[in-house]
This record gives sequence, C-alpha cells and structure tokens, in this order.
Amino acid sequence: MIRMLLIGYCFGIRSERRLCEEVHLNLAYRWFCRLGPDGGA
Repeated sequence: MIRMLLIGYCFGIRSERRLCEEVHLNLAYRWFCRLGPDGGA
C-alpha cells in the first residue's frame, strides 16, 4: 500500500480509486508494488 501511495504522490494521482485503476492497468506499477500479473501477491 505504501508503494501505491508513493506512485500516487509522484504522478499526481489524488484519488485512491483512480490509483487502484492505474496500478491495475500499468504493468510497471504492478512490478513496483510487487504484485503479480493477475494482481495478487
């Protein structure tokens, strides 16, 4: 969760819902947050 918030801060994503959508769609964000390709850990 901290990594997701860091992405949100760096890229100016203020909404948590929008941040979750971005992490779900962007493979680089998933890698940074240590999520698998399907979204699970």
